[in-house]
Amino acid sequence: MTGVQGVPPDRDRYHVGFCDPAGGSGADSMTLAIAHCEPDGTAVLDCLSERKPPFSPESVVAEFAATCRAYRVAHIVGDRFGGTWPAERFAAHGIAYEPSARPKTELYIEFLVLLNSARVRLLDSARLLVQLCALERRKARGGRDSVDHPVNAHDDVANRTAGAVTLAAAQAASDAPILAANVAPEPRGRVVDVREFELLGARTVLDSGPRPRTFDPCRLTGSSTGCAAVRARQRGLVTDNALVGMRVPG
Repeated sequence: MTGVQGVPPDRDRYHVGFCDPAGGSGADSMTLAIAHCEPDGTAVLDCLSERKPPFSPESVVAEFAATCRAYRVAHIVGDRFGGTWPAERFAAHGIAYEPSARPKTELYIEFLVLLNSARVRLLDSARLLVQLCALERRKARGGRDSVDHPVNAHDDVANRTAGAVTLAAAQAASDAPILAANVAPEPRGRVVDVREFELLGARTVLDSGPRPRTFDPCRLTGSSTGCAAVRARQRGLVTDNALVGMRVPG
């Protein structure tokens, strides 16, 4: 979205959040991405916040929690940095934090399938564009594909964007009812109890029938020949190259 730096909160939309915690004294940024899905299935990135080191992690958690409440997000997903520290600190601000059950390679591949099928609208962020274009696809141990940033580079912004966008698309595709407990209430100076929602298990993709078809997301990355691209082509979502924008190291 050219010239759009952020989409204001909308009470009629259901937003999801993805966070990348950091300690504040190293080289990594702490980032938060919030997204929603339109009725036509387009995933929209609403908010992208980054705090570069050095910073106080406690202060950034408080800031990100306030952003989540503004978008009525009561539950966010993030990586496994710091053990239980992120969950404990976000819980102190009324936000439930769950470590992601999916590796970044799966998130990137699913994100690029959405991107190549014109089902994503991103914010106008030069840093996000640079990090996405720098991603490299490599062969990891065991012959599986690995998508990551180059050596001595970073993908904090790109990874959280991919996480939020794919989470929003999965929620819309699941056609699951939105529980009131998944939406942050208006702040009243107390911590609320938030029920778990199940967005990190089985994913769904829209089939030709009236109802979505459920499948195991792990199957998307089980082949070095690009299983995600093959399945996406079978559904008519993308062209032959489902990894446009990724460099393959020679």
